[in-house]
Amino acid sequence: MTAVRLPSPLSALCLSALLLGLSQAPAHAGGISVQADGSAVETLRFYTPASDTVSTDIGSPLAGGDVCSDADHAADVCAPGLGFASQVAGTVSVYSVFDGALPAQQVPLVYQNLLQSQAGLGVSTPIGGERLGDDPAIGGTEGLSLFFARPTLVVGFEFFDAQQQAFLPGTTVRLLVDEQVYDIPADQAGSLSITGTEFTFLGGSRSYTLGAVKLAAPAAVPEPGTMALAGLGLLGVVLARSRTRRG
Repeated sequence: MTAVRLPSPLSALCLSALLLGLSQAPAHAGGISVQADGSAVETLRFYTPASDTVSTDIGSPLAGGDVCSDADHAADVCAPGLGFASQVAGTVSVYSVFDGALPAQQVPLVYQNLLQSQAGLGVSTPIGGERLGDDPAIGGTEGLSLFFARPTLVVGFEFFDAQQQAFLPGTTVRLLVDEQVYDIPADQAGSLSITGTEFTFLGGSRSYTLGAVKLAAPAAVPEPGTMALAGLGLLGVVLARSRTRRG
């Protein structure tokens, strides 16, 4: 009959520590997720999908408060500038851009539509004395500027046309990154590699809204406590194997 050697209390404790250490290592944190190719990506989602595990990032007015206060826009957020919190890029500040002259009281607004039937960030330019324009899509002389607190690698965008539909093939968006111009085809918007701190979206081949931006995240580094537990566990496994061989 073959004797079964039980692990010593120390090796059992070390093995438990190894398992505990591995179980404490998070697969993802917050808006950062691991892609199929092993890369880590943070998604800032500016619209409300009908069904999705990624939550919507709602902007905070940077100045002047939220002016979407009437009944027609109560579900939206709009201000001259909106701020979003990012684990990768720090604070992301979004401002409206308008290439032209407007009356002093008519300031273009960053408009975030949060209804499920709508999609993302756009610009609402007051027309004819109205507080908000009817068309929040980016087009013509309107644009949006995203300022990251630190240089950030952007790996993708999600755009929608003015009818809240995915872009059709052949559609392009003009993007200005730290003074360098890119014309992005719709079929390549989800797979990019552009590093910068200021991203300005200008008029494209058709009006559009910005649904999401995807940021490359550094590889996750285990916390010191987790690394210590894992190291203790590995030591226990080595000791247990050594005792088994000597026995």
